[in-house]
Amino acid sequence: RDRAVASAKVVLNLHFYPDAALEVHRLNFLLARRKCVVSEPSNDAHLDCLYARAVVFAQDVATATLALLRDETFRKTAEAHAALFAARLPAHAAAALRSTLKLDAR
Repeated sequence: RDRAVASAKVVLNLHFYPDAALEVHRLNFLLARRKCVVSEPSNDAHLDCLYARAVVFAQDVATATLALLRDETFRKTAEAHAALFAARLPAHAAAALRSTLKLDAR
């Protein structure tokens, strides 16, 4: 798996189930390795919004992937965002938890 990820220009995150949760454990692994990730949206709009800083969410995954493969500048920018997001992941997780706790308190 590590070799395949290392050599990938773009990594796809496709859901097995129609109403899927966001696979943050998979995304975090990829983002920490500075990978450009294209994902289908999940059933959690809040997490999708948080991860949209580093993941390209698209209903049409094929078109988004082709755009990233054709445009090296776009892809390199996405890779840089992935690295930055991964470096700040503990802060993002804490912010998401605070937001969730506020929502639960209502």
